[in-house]
Amino acid sequence: MGWFSSPYILFPHTMTTTYKRKPFSKGNHAANDGSGKAVVLNYLRSNGIKAIENPDDYGVDIMAPRFEVERRTIYSHKWPYDTVHVPERKTKFLVHDIYYVVVIHHEVNNNIYDSLMICESDIIKKCNLLEVPNNSMPEGEYFYDVPINFWRKVTL
Repeated sequence: MGWFSSPYILFPHTMTTTYKRKPFSKGNHAANDGSGKAVVLNYLRSNGIKAIENPDDYGVDIMAPRFEVERRTIYSHKWPYDTVHVPERKTKFLVHDIYYVVVIHHEVNNNIYDSLMICESDIIKKCNLLEVPNNSMPEGEYFYDVPINFWRKVTL
């Protein structure tokens, strides 16, 4: 099943609806894109995977196998939810042989570190979409709701 194994039985959704998407934010991109990719590139390279950052700003983030990267900051040592939300707007990258990587940036007291959660795109695409209000989009933005047990957790 690819780079790591994950059994799954999920209900497919249909892509017949147009979903709202948060507007691109230069500030969020500047704060998270480079640092998130650097964590993943360092991890991959330290494990003997010849990874490079994609020079195409509109393509998948990392090529080597290919990885799409998100970065989330949490204020605990453990992911506090039963699922991980993957934005529907990332569907264009959710193709076979692309891994979706969430860099978890932990900030607990004075202890700051990163960990990773990795999931195969084929699994994510089989998950249900749900509307999730958030700070950037109070309504209308949809996310794949991916159960935590489908993610491989990596401590760096």
